[in-house]
Amino acid sequence: MLHTNPMEKYFEKFPDKRPNLFLIEDAIMSTALWRGYVATFEIKNNQLYIKDIEIETKGKDNWRGFYKPSWRSVLNEIFPNQELVKVDWMTGLLVLPSGKRINYVHMGYGSTYKRYTLLEIANGNLKNKKKFRYKEY
Repeated sequence: MLHTNPMEKYFEKFPDKRPNLFLIEDAIMSTALWRGYVATFEIKNNQLYIKDIEIETKGKDNWRGFYKPSWRSVLNEIFPNQELVKVDWMTGLLVLPSGKRINYVHMGYGSTYKRYTLLEIANGNLKNKKKFRYKEY
């Protein structure tokens, strides 16, 4: 899990690149995922990269006309012909909660967890990493 949205700065700068679920025929829009996509990241050689960006789609017809949702990558549509995309627009903290959820808060990132890892990123480069227990955080 990641309690930060690194793609949002990019989509603010390039709004036409944001997946437009209104224009994607089989896309599912849901209040369970307000931003409309799920992005996966990885740190490789102390640099932050996008691994994938996916949208939820209707998938194929299922039993009695219901759709079984599935995920479809849109990474190549957002970053065409790029195998490795460094998140060089990201400067700030990535917050990674882990362990048991201590307190649930509906919507957003208000829930609290047993442990946290903070990654300090500067222009897509990992500068510092620190782990905290809930009370320290």
